[in-house]
Order: sequence, then structure tokens, then C-alpha cells
Amino acid sequence: MEVWRYIRSNCVVTIGSEGILGDKQMKISQGSSDAPLAKEGQLLESSEPIETDIIKSNLKVTAENVEIISIQLAEIMVKINTCKGTLGRLLQDETIAENLNQTIMNLKRSSKGLDENMTAVKHNFLFRSYFKRRAKATKEKQ
Repeated sequence: MEVWRYIRSNCVVTIGSEGILGDKQMKISQGSSDAPLAKEGQLLESSEPIETDIIKSNLKVTAENVEIISIQLAEIMVKINTCKGTLGRLLQDETIAENLNQTIMNLKRSSKGLDENMTAVKHNFLFRSYFKRRAKATKEKQ
């Protein structure tokens, strides 16, 4: 046979699948050119084949998981679009959105008022020495 001149003693043999249908074929790696030619009857090293059945099984599990996730996402979107659940009400109900905006504005006003009160306390003669000591300690740490 003419193929013997290409098969080296360090070639590796595997059984692989040809195409999607999974027809089996024997594959022989090239081997290095400095290795001696294999002799008739000589055993060659082999490696475990990649089984397409395992790959197909894994793909089937992945596809089933994708289907479950798609169904769950569709349910979530229905709830959001029909104002059900906290997120749906928050995104769809204008009253809740307005209440949230009003709460933020109240927090800003309260914060401004708190800043004004703290400034007044800092200048009050009863608390002035406390804030001066605190500022001095902070400056010393730096």
C-alpha cells in the first residue's frame, strides 16, 4: 500500500466522526518527519475519540435550559407590562413614579435644611470650641 510511506512510528490514531450524521472513520495524525516509518504490524498510540453523542447530549441539555430561561423571561416581561409586581408598578405606574420623584425632592430639601442647621450649630458659642478642636485634630492627622 502506498500510504505506508506516510505513517510514522509516532503517529496517533483516533476514531472520529465524519459530518453531522456521525459516520465513523479512523484518523491518523501526521507524526514528525524525523521519526522512523511504521512497520507492518506495529502498534501505534491511540487517543480517546471525541464522542458526538456526548456533544449532542450536552447541546440538548443546553437547549432545554435556554427554553426554560426564555419562558421565565417572558413571564417577567408580562408582569412588568401589566404593572404586576414591584418592578412592573415602578416602571408602569405614573403615580408611583411621581411619588418617588417627590420623595427625592423632599430628601434634597431636608439635606439642605440639615446643612443650614449644622452651619448654625458650628457658629453657636456653646458648640464653637467643639468644632474648632475637631477641625484641629483633623488637620493634625493630615
